[in-house]
Amino acid sequence: RAEAEARRQFATITHLERRAAVGELTAVITHELNQRLETILHNAEAGSMTLESGRASNEDLGLIFHDIGKSVERAAEIIQRLRGLLRHQPLELQPVDVNEIARDTAAVVHSMAGSKGVRLELNLAGNLIPVAGDRVHLQQVVLNLLLNGIEAMSAMPGDRRLLALRTISRDRHVEISICDRGPGIQAERVSQIFEPFYTTKGGGMGMGLAIARKIIVAHNGQIAARNNADGGATIWFTLPVTDP
Repeated sequence: RAEAEARRQFATITHLERRAAVGELTAVITHELNQRLETILHNAEAGSMTLESGRASNEDLGLIFHDIGKSVERAAEIIQRLRGLLRHQPLELQPVDVNEIARDTAAVVHSMAGSKGVRLELNLAGNLIPVAGDRVHLQQVVLNLLLNGIEAMSAMPGDRRLLALRTISRDRHVEISICDRGPGIQAERVSQIFEPFYTTKGGGMGMGLAIARKIIVAHNGQIAARNNADGGATIWFTLPVTDP
């Protein structure tokens, strides 16, 4: 009973932290959805005017409907990704594609990164073996690390605002790393950043990295941080691949 209660509490805490992380994206996501809706409205008005003119061609109407369809698809993708992140569920391991998790999570924060002048670079290894993981919980880890990296570079010159998300295969493990070019981590603090309630954010709870470590450990993986030789910091974690 105690173990079941501990699992329930862990699920609740991770869900709350995930909602908080998504909350940071709300303004940018709302703006992006509004842009898609405005595009749909403008195209619908253009289609109506074209039909009323009596000079509508199949080609013109086809282009208008194509643009409407692409905007609808993009809006649906945004909503679907958010719904996935906001689901409240216990950790369940099954084969998952790490590159797909990396791409989908990067897509969620792409607009926010751009609004803050941060370039987001993906360098994903090909032919990765799936890992035994929970998609939503692993997305939460990557989302938290990306948001931390974006914030770390907020005071840096524009040419240093590069955030790199990489995957690589290492000895029956997949390694995922997030590398920023911010001020780095104080040397004496590197070993503390995954502890509960440690934070450098104003108003931060200091639970994001602690939860990330707990999620990765639950996946039989490891997570660590290091300062980069050329400035900034890298946080990386490894996950064991599934048996063939």
